[in-house]
Amino acid sequence: MRVPTKRLRLVASVLMTFAFLVAACADQPDEAVDGDTPAAQDPPDATDGDAGTDAPSDADEGEVQTTSHRLDEETEVTLALNPALISYLPFFVAQEKGYFADNNLSVKVIEYQGSANTQIPLIARGDIDFATAVTGPAIFSQFAEGFDVRLLAAVSEAREGWLDPSVLVVRRDVWDEQQLEDPSDLEGISIDAAAEGSPIDFLVRKALEAAGLTEGDVTLSYRGRTPADWQQLLANDVVEVAGMVEPVATQIESAGTGTRWLSYADVIPGYQETLLVASPDMAAKENVVLAFTNALLRAAQDVAESEGDWTEELLTIAADSTGLPTEVIEGMGPVPYSPPEGEVDVQALAEVQSFWLDAGLLQGEIEVADMVEEGVAARARPQEST
Repeated sequence: MRVPTKRLRLVASVLMTFAFLVAACADQPDEAVDGDTPAAQDPPDATDGDAGTDAPSDADEGEVQTTSHRLDEETEVTLALNPALISYLPFFVAQEKGYFADNNLSVKVIEYQGSANTQIPLIARGDIDFATAVTGPAIFSQFAEGFDVRLLAAVSEAREGWLDPSVLVVRRDVWDEQQLEDPSDLEGISIDAAAEGSPIDFLVRKALEAAGLTEGDVTLSYRGRTPADWQQLLANDVVEVAGMVEPVATQIESAGTGTRWLSYADVIPGYQETLLVASPDMAAKENVVLAFTNALLRAAQDVAESEGDWTEELLTIAADSTGLPTEVIEGMGPVPYSPPEGEVDVQALAEVQSFWLDAGLLQGEIEVADMVEEGVAARARPQEST
């Protein structure tokens, strides 16, 4: 599916802001957290307060009811978040609209740069309470190696008409000459998939699989690490197709270097790239977990109600939270989708594990359902009052 081009200026300062974004896609479970990542924090003395159960008597019919998960005492929790990633919009909405505060949660955001999975050791130790993880090899390896990071809810899901965080960009001259239409057109093409085991790599491999192609049918490389790399790979005719993340893909398209083409929704509809996770200690505090997840799903519901269009409110929150200009955000296209029901698709997650096993990037198989806190999303989901 060809994504329509919206001309924007390619601003060098914005590209530099995203120089670390490819690392956010890289799956490097054994690397130490780099110097740009905030030092591990002492676990907060969060109380496992009982959630209040009294609903307000003046609730209007049909309005979303969230007070059943309000904690009796204010509870501080920590959340590791990469603020540059637009796919984390529900977290930004929950914080800015006071949904965490409504549940008596004080959320201390610990910002980091780089891979979400560099936070796994911190959250496994309990230095951080909540974070996100991508469904690459590392999330399965951590469990097999004795870490017990718990999966709570889905944060992202590929859906047609909504923004995907990763996209394949075709070099402009190749696009103009060949007019690629579907994944089968990748045969004989040179493709860069960023880091092996990353979400971008998953997108490339699944596109080949969808077309009945193998790595031997293309020239596959793993060179791109930064926005400058992606720009040069295309501008210097090193590759014909490069996988990358937003908003860099939009900026490169706007510069006339490439054309956005395939994303998750085109080849892996329903793919849940990003999940909400909790430390083992925090996962044991059921009421706090439900209060946090409820606030997040309430925000996801707000996002879903946009039907994929940027409302003034969502655009303002996204710009304030990411530091991106509003024109860059709008240039990416629709809003990223976050499933308001929040359920982790365990069967699909098991299939992702099998995929990475077949690719030789996992050493052994685990029971995926054992990583998931069963029923959290269903119990935390905002309910309409009657």
